[in-house]
Amino acid sequence: DFIDLSKEERNPQLAAALPGVVSNDLDMAGYFTPMDKASFLDANNPSLTSDGIRFKDWSVIGADLLLKGAYSCIGQSVEVEVRLFDVFRGQQILGKRILGKVDEHRNLMHRIGNDIFYLLTGQQGMFLSKLAFVGNASGQKEIYVADYDGYNVQQITFDKSIALFPRWSPQADKLF
Repeated sequence: DFIDLSKEERNPQLAAALPGVVSNDLDMAGYFTPMDKASFLDANNPSLTSDGIRFKDWSVIGADLLLKGAYSCIGQSVEVEVRLFDVFRGQQILGKRILGKVDEHRNLMHRIGNDIFYLLTGQQGMFLSKLAFVGNASGQKEIYVADYDGYNVQQITFDKSIALFPRWSPQADKLF
């Protein structure tokens, strides 16, 4: 879980939600296998720096990379700081600080997931992609859009008819 640095603990659910988004992103990419929290030997260590991390504890359980993070909430904003470490070398390989709205925290973490993916593979990440699909939650076949991981589903058409085969424009800014 990420460390809550807020003076008032307004959004304690973010401690697990923020790393959960990145973990899910990287798992769905197929290149990474997130580890079960139950196997962590150093789970309660609040340190974000390499000086305070016992890398041997992570190496023993088979971790290659370690993502540590913290966040603080001020009003409707959240600032997230993440650090990615190479466990074998005991070195930080990525550090990011990102600011956004609390209710858009998934988008912020998708951006961080993209940065991690690019750093480790040299390929652009897909975690900010949107999917267009046909659904019938309204009782009719309508077009919906969702984040690539299935969250933030939004109904786009309200035709109360049959909508089929949505496709993005070449600029990916419109649906046909």
